[in-house]
Amino acid sequence: MAETVVSSIVDRLIGEANRKGGLSVADLHALSDEFAKKTDALQKVFQKSFEDYVRARERSAWDQSRQFPFDRIIVRKFAVLFPQDGVSKLKPGLLSRRVLPGFFLALSMMLGEDSFFAFAD
Repeated sequence: MAETVVSSIVDRLIGEANRKGGLSVADLHALSDEFAKKTDALQKVFQKSFEDYVRARERSAWDQSRQFPFDRIIVRKFAVLFPQDGVSKLKPGLLSRRVLPGFFLALSMMLGEDSFFAFAD
């Protein structure tokens, strides 16, 4: 990813230099300001993506541990839809347990994280 960003900056510098027949210090400052604005937006996207990943990873770990009573109460309502242990192929009308991390992520998004974690604790 760093290579992509650096390559993009270098390509932009080369393009501007070719267009203007060279770059002045003022041109470099203007380009630097433009890059700084884009960097702030990119940093926010990366931060949000990282936070979302951490939350999803934590939820996945919690789901796998099967120690959270709120989660177990919710899942108990539709647990009959999961295949019994040892069944490798899903039959029609059954759900894979792989849906649970996404299900709990969606549930926390619908309830709001504060409410969801208040119930879960």
